[in-house]
Order: sequence, then structure tokens, then C-alpha cells
Amino acid sequence: MTFVIAWMKGRQFTPPEIGLFWGSLGLAVMASPYLWRASLASSLGGRTLGASCVVLTGATALLSVDASLPMMLLSACLFGSSMFTGPAAITVMVRNGSPRETWGAGIAGFTIAFGLGQAVGPVVSGWIGDLTGSLTLALLVSSAILATAAAIAFLQKDVRAPA
Repeated sequence: MTFVIAWMKGRQFTPPEIGLFWGSLGLAVMASPYLWRASLASSLGGRTLGASCVVLTGATALLSVDASLPMMLLSACLFGSSMFTGPAAITVMVRNGSPRETWGAGIAGFTIAFGLGQAVGPVVSGWIGDLTGSLTLALLVSSAILATAAAIAFLQKDVRAPA
């Protein structure tokens, strides 16, 4: 998302189209808690995290194949509906799988890892874009990383806090 405005401008999208993209993403973010609530409430393992990574993978991969306005809007809706589900799913996993006194440390560790990813991801994507002259490869690399994260999340066993 860091480079999406520049990318859309480079593809001759108009300011209203760019605004529509961001508006769609924002509306999807607002709908996200309602879309994922049941899954978060019932998942004791990595199923919700994995599913959200699959949706993010699709949202990212779409743009490497077709960057038309309809696909941009679909990507925005998919991305927005899932972008904050990962942290929520990790929080549920920490709370279900560890004693109460370790929740803070577990969530803090994830927050640090998430923050590092948020800092490093755009730098690497920008570097790939500069190297290739396009963000297409960066989108594909991001999709591969998200698909790998989904696979790892789905391998997570159901967890319950120790008695």
C-alpha cells in the first residue's frame, strides 16, 4: 500500500479513481470486524490468521495480473477486509495458548515483529521496484511471502491456555 498512489498515477488513474480506491479500502476496513468476528471467536489455532493471509495474498496477486480499475477496487476491498485481522488473530492465539501473566509479553513480541515487517517490507518492495522499474515483481514477492505465512499459520495446532 505504501506505493499505491504513485503506482496508480503512473498507470494514468485519475484523482477520483484513486480516491475511490482508498474509499473502498476504508469501507472494507470498517466491515472487517463483522466479517471475521465468528472466525476469531471460534479459532483456537492459526485458521483465521491463515485465512486472512490467503485473502491478502489474493488481493496482492490480483494487481500483478490486472491493474484495471475494477481489479484495483476488488483488491482494495479484499485487502481492507483482511489487513488488520492478522494482529487480532495473533492476539486470540496468545490469549488462548498461554497463561494470562504472559499475554503482555506474547503480544509485545508479535507487535515488535509486526512493526519490523511494516518497516522492512516497503523498503524491500521499493528496492525491487527501483531495480526492475516496476512494482509487479514486488507484488509477486509479497504474494509469495503472504502465501508462505498462510501455510505456516494453517500448520498451527489448536491451542488452549494451560490450566
